[in-house]
Amino acid sequence: EAMGHADLKPGTIYKDVPVLQLLESGGVLVDLGVGTKGIVPAIHLFDKASHGSVDSGGGDGVISGYRQKIRSAKYKIGNLVSVRCLTVEPATRQCVLTAKKTLLANNVEDPILDYPSIQPGHVAAGFVSKVEDTGLIVTFYN
Repeated sequence: EAMGHADLKPGTIYKDVPVLQLLESGGVLVDLGVGTKGIVPAIHLFDKASHGSVDSGGGDGVISGYRQKIRSAKYKIGNLVSVRCLTVEPATRQCVLTAKKTLLANNVEDPILDYPSIQPGHVAAGFVSKVEDTGLIVTFYN
């Protein structure tokens, strides 16, 4: 249980945290302890990208009924879930988490916490945070 945002550590797994709220954006708000909250964005709720689960009629990005049903059941308010801290900004009290099984199972022994600490040849866990025409943006823990 975290005491405050300054206590949160990127790469750390927080087990059995309660779901507080399902957000209109498709994400989930969880309680990390003592008034410390974190958000799991919609793209970090499931391992598979939601592109295939978006309704094919309107093209407005609405989550399909199937995916919505799973989200509502798995992330019901009060349910306990496990999450991993991706990034934290103590000054703004923002914490972004993931609930993806592959990122929870990923062994992060030596996470990259800042870019100046990266050395050539270093292999580290990260995740694709954005896809652009010029390439992929990979984010590490913080």
